[in-house]
Amino acid sequence: MESPAQPAPPALTDELLEEIFLRIGSPADLARTSAACVSFRRLITEPYFLRRYRSLHPPLFLGFVHLQGFEAAQPPHSSAPAARALARAADFSFDYLPPARSCHEGWRPCDARDGLVLLEGRPGRGSVGRVFKDLAACDPLSRRYVLLPPIPDALIASVQVQKQNVDIFETFLAPCDDEQETTFRVIGMAHCVSKLVVFVFSSDSGQWTLGASAKWDDLSSPADDYGLLWGRYFAYGCFFWKYNHRNELLMFDFSMMEFSTVNLPPNHEDENIVIVEAGEGRIGMLSDIEDGSCGPVYYSIRQNKGESAQEWLIENTVPLSMYHDYSTVGASEGYLLLCRIPKPGGDESGIEYFSLEVKTLRLERVSGMTLVYHVYPYLSFPPSMSPRRI
Repeated sequence: MESPAQPAPPALTDELLEEIFLRIGSPADLARTSAACVSFRRLITEPYFLRRYRSLHPPLFLGFVHLQGFEAAQPPHSSAPAARALARAADFSFDYLPPARSCHEGWRPCDARDGLVLLEGRPGRGSVGRVFKDLAACDPLSRRYVLLPPIPDALIASVQVQKQNVDIFETFLAPCDDEQETTFRVIGMAHCVSKLVVFVFSSDSGQWTLGASAKWDDLSSPADDYGLLWGRYFAYGCFFWKYNHRNELLMFDFSMMEFSTVNLPPNHEDENIVIVEAGEGRIGMLSDIEDGSCGPVYYSIRQNKGESAQEWLIENTVPLSMYHDYSTVGASEGYLLLCRIPKPGGDESGIEYFSLEVKTLRLERVSGMTLVYHVYPYLSFPPSMSPRRI
């Protein structure tokens, strides 16, 4: 007598599969899972799932973009296998982009975020002093790109700004919008003698719009301080710059399109700092990572609850070698990129680059190479999971 056929095990629901996939610790392993079958890939590449996954797992630090190309993370860095695959698949030469509208000497990176690289045209002869440079956004993996249009003169004039009165035009990528992950945005911030003006380009509309405008006087900033901002760091929807010789940060809330200032702890007027996300909506600060540091780096967190709200409290320290000088050459998406030079300086063969994961304060060697300039960390999920925005 034949035994009755065993019923087939119940199929896993999409909800249960999502919970399983969320517990895959490595983005590289998740990418391999997405390649297993069509249904797995459909779930893993959903924007809602990716948002949940990003909130639990930091992106991979794959290397950094610089004027000469891309430097992939080398072994024994934990991201070295994925970085090696990226270096083989992507093209960071950018020589497949057409020439820009104005005379220049090729493209150079000016920012990188969410797998995209923002490029500006190198000024050539006849364009010395040009502040409003040509811009392009590029996905090195697909080699797709978008050439940004110039900001309309009428839009610039609408905020009582003349091009010749703009001393600095800072351009950078805005963070990926959770609601519109298939688009990207570029911020252009004009530093004028009397004011700051923000313009925003959206790939969705293909146009520039006015974002915000603030007078230096309204920010309690004397007019001669307008050129004394340094750094640019992002945390919780806000960008931060440090005032030189002042115990304050300039904060730009991108979601609200508003400028304000943030006080720093005492005696930080001339300290070198980096602003990061510290969890639970709090901003963190790593202080004194710069040439000449020879001791621990202090990690402080600005409290946002209770009686200690708005206070900075030291939470931890990062020990660094006393035989080297360190400087921050880039920061993005929960990572810092540090350059380490042996003391005394001058021996470029001994220069090394390290990534510092802010959440864990884990320091890993990225590579060793000569000193490079205009360096931008490149972080991304594996290629099969990157949202198509270009």
